[in-house]
Amino acid sequence: MNKIAYVVLSFDNYSDLWPTCFECKEKFWRSRMPTYLVTNNKKPEFENVQVITTGPEISWSHRAKKAIQEITEEYILLMLEDYFVISVIDDGSINPFVSFMEATDADYLRIYPFPTLKFKDKGIQGIHPIPKESLYGVNLQPAIWKRDYLLKLLEGPDISAWEFEARQKNGVDTQVNGNLYTVDYSPFKMVNGVLQGKWYAPAIKDLKKVGINVDTKNRDILSQDKVLIYKSKILIRKMMGPKLIRKFKPLLKKCGIKFVTD
Repeated sequence: MNKIAYVVLSFDNYSDLWPTCFECKEKFWRSRMPTYLVTNNKKPEFENVQVITTGPEISWSHRAKKAIQEITEEYILLMLEDYFVISVIDDGSINPFVSFMEATDADYLRIYPFPTLKFKDKGIQGIHPIPKESLYGVNLQPAIWKRDYLLKLLEGPDISAWEFEARQKNGVDTQVNGNLYTVDYSPFKMVNGVLQGKWYAPAIKDLKKVGINVDTKNRDILSQDKVLIYKSKILIRKMMGPKLIRKFKPLLKKCGIKFVTD
């Protein structure tokens, strides 16, 4: 029996991204783990992908909870439909993460590093506990979750993905404690293809470099000025780090940087 499943948590309004998502997975993700696509009502056919339908949209959390309840694997590698893998990765890269989680009773292991976190020690296999001074305990970047812990976080009222992340920020009353870890390196290359509901032009270029051509007929491309604004905000976040971001949050908001908790 497989211990881990690869789950793309999506919904029907983003169905135009599914072909690119699974073309990338088929080309680069060389793994035998079960793969699931979560949708509302659509039932597309992709090779080696099982579709879980959750019905008419109620909320992000309702859709996520209903889907996760149908999955029996103990661990879930959770991806969103606009995260595109662009380098080869196989079971040999993922299995040590699962073994680490079993050995440490970890609830969550982020497998894409926090851009603002720096660690003084080497950790275990490049893995570290997520420090309390980081902005987030968990979020929806690529990560391996213990299924039961994820379901615990999904209990309660219907909420959006942004609200889910805000509820799990370090130091907030709604955070659910867990044994949380992150890597300090990137085990694979990935691009975030969509920002503000539109294709992100630099991601399209990165995909084309690895032989993936994106169909943009059903979704606009983010304007160049908004791309520059986004890159500037990311640079500011990296340079400041979590402590300074907390301290200067009011000023950053005036400069147009938004926070999910607002």
